[in-house]
Amino acid sequence: MQSEMGELYALDFDGILCDSCGESSLSALKAAKVRWPSLFHGVDSATQDWIVDQMHSVRPVVETGHENVLLVRLLLETRIPSIRKSSVAEGLTVEGILENWSKLKPVIMEEWSENRETLIDLFGKVRDEWLEQDFATWIGANRFYPGVSDALKFASSRVYIVTTKQSRFADALLRELAGVTIPPERIYGLGTGPKVKVLKQLQKRPEHQGLTLHFVEDRLATLKNVIKEPELDQWNLYLGNWGYNTQKEREEAAAIPRIQVLELSDFNRHCKIERNLGKMGHLYALDFDGVLCDTCGETAISAVKAAKLRWPALFDGVDPTVEDWIVQQMITVRPVVETGYETLLLVRLLLETRVPSIRKSSVAEGLTVEGILETWIKLKPIVMEEWDENRDELIDLFGKVRDDWLQNDFSGWMGANRFYPGTADALRFASSKVYIVTTKQGRFADALLKELAGITLPPERIYGLGTGPKVEMLKKLQKMPEHQGLTLHFVEDRLATLKNVIKEPELDNWNLYLVNWGFNTQKERDEAAASPRITLLELSDFSKKLK
Repeated sequence: MQSEMGELYALDFDGILCDSCGESSLSALKAAKVRWPSLFHGVDSATQDWIVDQMHSVRPVVETGHENVLLVRLLLETRIPSIRKSSVAEGLTVEGILENWSKLKPVIMEEWSENRETLIDLFGKVRDEWLEQDFATWIGANRFYPGVSDALKFASSRVYIVTTKQSRFADALLRELAGVTIPPERIYGLGTGPKVKVLKQLQKRPEHQGLTLHFVEDRLATLKNVIKEPELDQWNLYLGNWGYNTQKEREEAAAIPRIQVLELSDFNRHCKIERNLGKMGHLYALDFDGVLCDTCGETAISAVKAAKLRWPALFDGVDPTVEDWIVQQMITVRPVVETGYETLLLVRLLLETRVPSIRKSSVAEGLTVEGILETWIKLKPIVMEEWDENRDELIDLFGKVRDDWLQNDFSGWMGANRFYPGTADALRFASSKVYIVTTKQGRFADALLKELAGITLPPERIYGLGTGPKVEMLKKLQKMPEHQGLTLHFVEDRLATLKNVIKEPELDNWNLYLVNWGFNTQKERDEAAASPRITLLELSDFSKKLK
């Protein structure tokens, strides 16, 4: 959960917001022709077009714009042996440049007697002249990546641009191409210092204390530099996989715990999710069982206890090994359970599949765990009718059995539950509005939060069994006057529940998440991943999001 204090986003420009490769390649070619005019005598337009085309391929190695000018000349030397002045050009390929640029750059700078500041000034001057003389074409040689303009336009979190591009060019593109005006003091461009230094400055500012910090970059080397600085441990780091990086770099980033590899669609969704955070904040409606707490052990044992009270004759002569088998199977079939009382039905059904002599249902013969997982929604009304059962009576019984266990053996009841790793701390330190929306009876969720997680939620923040369907609870929450303007998130482990939310146009503003550690199946997770409205969440991402 994001802090109501707000968020700070430090965004790279080229390769994250803007694809400037076309413009920077053409500008580099213009600058190279000014810097080394004699080298370009007799170079035809086809060769120049080839260089511009190759510049797109080698763009991932560029940290600062002036390097483009060096790359243009190096590509030209690989193509025309007669003009070679560097020892590295012969036999050099695009792959070789991508692999070795950090070693090649100082070699050619020395062999060509070049000066970094002179090249930076030249590259800026060429761009200025192009911009001044043919503004429309200069602007047209750039493009913002799909969706990022809108994400920026409507953002109210603190957004800073941290780029090695000269600030005036980033500002012009933001204004003219994206329709976004960012105050000059929010744009850290070339000359303001290394990005690591800028991030340190940003996090030290008094007005940024308490903000959640995010740095989005397309250069893996830059993110690795950040990781080397313990002072910057609070920054959430992202590598944009649509920018100027290679597959090899993306795979390396994916293996680094500090870095999240981000797809463009996720980046845009992330920006939109966070957009009101600066002032308004977030509301999180969290399921309990399967999202915060693994209650499967306690639920299964309570269900067996309750089933033995409800149908004592069926359990006469059932030995402990069969009861243990039932508890184990209950863990497997747990994904089908929407409301706790259903576990009693499942216990009896599993028993009937195991002991033919006690069968009263028409569905038990030959029924497997897989069959229950696939068809529970059809099986439940059949067994309820054939066993002549009453939903409210089963709910009351299940609650009474739990109450008795909790009262008579408090530590045993507590010990049969566990919070998923990191969720208790994430809840404890969350300052967004958090609601529990669960089909568990509210008193049990409250007891577990207090005793097992050390968290006290006000009673009005826990919507338990009897408060109505979750869809109705979400409608109620979003209509409350104090929740107007908040960004809404619903985190659930049952796909069926999320699909019910999607059916309600009134709930279109909720961001929906299916957790992949809860009581659901691989088939359901695959289905959720294919739904545009649902984000599939891993436990590590959930805990990070809450913090």
